[in-house]
Amino acid sequence: MEHEWKITTQYILGLISSSFFCLTNLISGWGTYNSVQIYLNPFITINCIDIALGQYWKNDIPMLVHHMFSVIGATYAKSLTYDGFTPFHQNLTFYISLAEISSILNSARWFYRKTPHKRKVNQLFGITFLIVRPIATFGLFKTMIEEEGDSKHKAFLSIFILFPFAVLNSYWGYLIIKKFFINKSKENKENKENKENTQFKENKENTQFKENKEINKNKEI
Repeated sequence: MEHEWKITTQYILGLISSSFFCLTNLISGWGTYNSVQIYLNPFITINCIDIALGQYWKNDIPMLVHHMFSVIGATYAKSLTYDGFTPFHQNLTFYISLAEISSILNSARWFYRKTPHKRKVNQLFGITFLIVRPIATFGLFKTMIEEEGDSKHKAFLSIFILFPFAVLNSYWGYLIIKKFFINKSKENKENKENKENTQFKENKENTQFKENKEINKNKEI
């Protein structure tokens, strides 16, 4: 019960964080300096709380890496002044914020886990993830390549933002395809085969019952 309470709390916080994140971007401008200054403090706080509740260092290293680099990147963005927040930084923030769209559905999945809509919500999340995350990753690569400037600055951002972002999203994309689409397809096929086998067995039993009944009837005659 305690374990489920922790997980539920994590998903509630995740839903609040990702929704607030995207809503702020929509209102204040996607990836702008103003939106960054509004949502980064709650974003950093919720990520730290989630690490503590989830204890990812014990059972989910990819999520721990994701949260740690998210906090590092958010802290870096928070430290920028208005004049220091260049179009380059806005482009980076734009694509990272774009990726958070799929996080809303990821958090919402938990609340549909015991409903008939579970599979549809899972697959909707999977489709959203597989659309927005590659676009965001490509956008980050493009922004980094086109930027002219301090090579040390680019190296820092590549190591702490671009590289973990690309690797984790590739890994999670693979897991999503495997779990929500390939395995579901196999599961549906197995269910269909089991249903057909059960139907065949029932038909066979019914036929045998009718034959035995006919034989007994003839004996009585």
